[in-house]
Amino acid sequence: MDTINVPTLIYATENKQRQREPERVGWVDAVKGIGIILVVVGHCLMEADALHNWIYSFHVPLFFIMSGYLSGSRYENGHIPSMAECRHFAKKKLSTYLYPYLTFSALSLLWYIVFFQILGNTHQENLTTVVLKMVTTYGHNANWFLPALYWTCVISFCTRRAGRSRPLIIGCMAFVGCIAAALVCTLPIFYDRQCYILRYVFRIMIAVSFEYIGEMIYRGLKICSERTEWLILVFCGTISVGLFWLNPDVSLFAIRIHNWFLFYLLALSGSLFIILLCKCTILARNRMLAFLGCHSLIIMALHMEFPKELGWVLVGITKLPRFVPLSFASICVGIVACAVSALCA
Repeated sequence: MDTINVPTLIYATENKQRQREPERVGWVDAVKGIGIILVVVGHCLMEADALHNWIYSFHVPLFFIMSGYLSGSRYENGHIPSMAECRHFAKKKLSTYLYPYLTFSALSLLWYIVFFQILGNTHQENLTTVVLKMVTTYGHNANWFLPALYWTCVISFCTRRAGRSRPLIIGCMAFVGCIAAALVCTLPIFYDRQCYILRYVFRIMIAVSFEYIGEMIYRGLKICSERTEWLILVFCGTISVGLFWLNPDVSLFAIRIHNWFLFYLLALSGSLFIILLCKCTILARNRMLAFLGCHSLIIMALHMEFPKELGWVLVGITKLPRFVPLSFASICVGIVACAVSALCA
């Protein structure tokens, strides 16, 4: 009996998957482009701001949902991967997410040392804490997203081995993550000790559920008519804009979800609103949005290290009132940073 070379089998499987993968879709890149602009704007606004709370209700889940959407399009045949395929998938994603994370972390650490340590800003975390967060891949500032996306993709792919039990497993992960997140945020013993490892694990468990939701959205939109998509767009937009104030100040990074039902409802409705807005309108053909979407991970990793600081500098130079121009200046600098980061990619 002939033996089968595992690497050859994996290579053949990947070739078949590449053949099934569609070309880049303009509206998908537009969704990520709008998403990254919302991330930049959200990070520059005051936390009590209504626009800030609306953006935070869905902007990070949107990226996990889009990751799941693309995953659903690649593996829609229900293929159950072997352990060798899972290991190969995890190694392949290292170069996509974790290696860039290390590079961006080194750059942001250099910026942190120059701006906060040399210039003597005392309102930030100490250098040791920042280095530990980066080395453990917990992440500092927006850099947390890359390792979280890596583990989310890997875990989601490996759960395919469970077959029909996969939805139950992911549902249990989301339930445990939400309950544990509530405990971490409310019990003083957890909050005082800054349980980074627990927050790291629970954040990924919740993110995996959004990845799976993205796969379900892919299946649903395949059978939806254009009229149905418009109805869903209007309905989801109404829910997102009308109810976000009921569950303010949420953050997947900090595991602040408050009401878990509203957290998922607003994340899903807001994400679907942006997805269908791009899919059903001329935004799908917007080259700037597509350009930003193609480089969204680079922008995500780099945008947060200097927009606010340069915003403060502009406020000091112009001698205008403190808080109003800060947000405006930071947003302007952040959007310019988006373009520059993408051009340098």
